[in-house]
Amino acid sequence: MPRPKTCAAVLALLLATSCSTPVSLRVTRDSQGQVSFQLVEVRTGAPIVDVDVFDLVVRDEQAGDEGRVIWQLSGRARLGAVRYGIPPAGMSEKRAAEALIVGRRYALFASGSRGMAAASASTTFVLAPDGGVEQEPWRPADGRDASGP
Repeated sequence: MPRPKTCAAVLALLLATSCSTPVSLRVTRDSQGQVSFQLVEVRTGAPIVDVDVFDLVVRDEQAGDEGRVIWQLSGRARLGAVRYGIPPAGMSEKRAAEALIVGRRYALFASGSRGMAAASASTTFVLAPDGGVEQEPWRPADGRDASGP
């Protein structure tokens, strides 16, 4: 029969690994039109660099019900900003990047881990004609605004 302390330790480990870290994605576009993605803290918007990212996927949301994957990375990397179409060290392309088109809606997904906790984020964005990016704010699965409890 397992000892109570052992059971408590195993339960604590299971709870820690099943928790999710609240992270979001920021999409930016520089003066040359290059698009970059960065993981940020949900509440503060501060850049996050301590997440091991395993998968990064960009989908064209206007290409059918599920969207069409237009860039996909897999591997393991601690990321700062990722430039669209340029795989960071530690990650490889499962699907080569297609050109982004102004006015189209795209979905971005990233998953990985932060310490012992799972970390994932998603957002949608549109490249604006003025050179900017229109990005929808991140919302938890329950639909609450990310700025409050």
